[in-house]
Amino acid sequence: MSELKTEKNFSNIQLAVFLGILVTISIIIKISAFPFELPIYQDGEVYFWYANDMSILKDFPVWEKHTFPNTLWPTILSGFFSLISSDNFIDYMSLQRFLSLSLSSITAIPIFFLCKKFVDTPYAIIASCLFLFEPRLIQNSLGGLAEPLFLLLGSISILLFLNKKMIWVIVSFVILALFVLTRYEGLVMIIPFSIMFFWRFRNKKYLIHYFTGIAIFLIIIFSMDSLENRTFENSTFGHLGATGNYFNKNIEPQEQCEVNDETVNCISENSRTINEIFFNSIFNIVKYYGWLTIPLFFIFLPLGLYQFFKNRNFEKWTVFLCAIFMLLPVFYAFVRDFEEMKYFYIQIPLLCIVTALAIEFIIKKIYKLKILIVVFCFGIILVGGIFYFEQISMDNHLEREYFEIAKKINSTMKVTNDVFPADKFIRSAKIAELTEFPVLRNSFDLFSLKVVSIHEKDTLNEFLEYAKENNLEYLVIDNDGDGVEFLYEIFHNETDFKFLEKIYDSKNDGYNYHVKFFRINYN
Repeated sequence: MSELKTEKNFSNIQLAVFLGILVTISIIIKISAFPFELPIYQDGEVYFWYANDMSILKDFPVWEKHTFPNTLWPTILSGFFSLISSDNFIDYMSLQRFLSLSLSSITAIPIFFLCKKFVDTPYAIIASCLFLFEPRLIQNSLGGLAEPLFLLLGSISILLFLNKKMIWVIVSFVILALFVLTRYEGLVMIIPFSIMFFWRFRNKKYLIHYFTGIAIFLIIIFSMDSLENRTFENSTFGHLGATGNYFNKNIEPQEQCEVNDETVNCISENSRTINEIFFNSIFNIVKYYGWLTIPLFFIFLPLGLYQFFKNRNFEKWTVFLCAIFMLLPVFYAFVRDFEEMKYFYIQIPLLCIVTALAIEFIIKKIYKLKILIVVFCFGIILVGGIFYFEQISMDNHLEREYFEIAKKINSTMKVTNDVFPADKFIRSAKIAELTEFPVLRNSFDLFSLKVVSIHEKDTLNEFLEYAKENNLEYLVIDNDGDGVEFLYEIFHNETDFKFLEKIYDSKNDGYNYHVKFFRINYN
């Protein structure tokens, strides 16, 4: 009866037009806040340089002393870089942002077809709408990062794996390999795929199909891994050893020795206990997951989860197992103190399905299907848009100021202290000084400006000794002192420190971000 009602209310053309309108609105919202004149930083900048060097060399670049296991996204990006000609590095970074933006919007299509396996077509439209206007995904899509491609490939691989035709199930292993090459933590997905394959195909005659899929998967992975061994110190699999190094450093017993007149007493103690790391990581994972559900999912989560587990089947168990196993890389990251929301984004397809199930249950109690679908989609766009623009409008304005401050630091100093968040643009400011572009990353000293940590010492005198040893001639301090008490005192009571000469105050340029430069007189 519900299927008849769906067909009666929505034709295929209407659904295609509706989905197209949602994707278009999503792209317009993202472009309206597009930071055209701002450079990409941190991970996005590494992808940029890899793609830039590859587009110039027409080969995989060789970077010494660098670990970079996620090479598929910049490899694809390099092909697009080869198509444009510009002497402004910002143009290439804008293209990088636009491509990641486009991939994020296109992912709504496999999300739609994936959700159709759990809910009727109109509610799959709502699920796609949830994905398109999730504010964190909108912001992430403008960073030129690998997550949009990661989500696209992850959604497609699960969608194909659930297909009834064996050929598409095998193809899902190919897409899964590309998924792993986009971000190495996707490797754990081979476990739920294998479990659910044998659950679904219990006859031994299907073993050949499984091993065919696994063979193709491994060939793709190890082919790229061999290239990464040539170009980097650590490959995709070598990168996984970082956890062992972390535990050796932070958990293995450390000797604390006390020297008396005639004896030396040493006590072995851990810098952090295993239990402390484990429970802190679990607590933070739960906390971050809770934040992920705000603002679009949390209201519908209890009802949606009930509907999801009420009538369990192969499709539901597959999606659920994939989501659970993808929490393992989150734990892996959190125990190493890499607590970032991006590790949870692969959970959003599951949240879209769960929320769509809840909305389907609610709407089916009412008869005005078309009106309610439109109302729900409008509400999602409104809530997602408000959360997004409230954050991004101020962020873009401040980030322009951070970039300008970073330019001044580069032009004034050879050594600087770290001053978050302006220092994230230090390398971009160095690129801005280039008289020609594109150039290879190793053709100039990208790291010529040495950055000295302000968190190494507890007192001002200790810091000044440390700063002098590192040839630090200037102090860069913002209004909160980066959480360092003596720097906060200097910023707000500068006249009390006679050995410091203020040479710049951002308020004179009308900036909202308040930062001061001081020349240090060590005499």
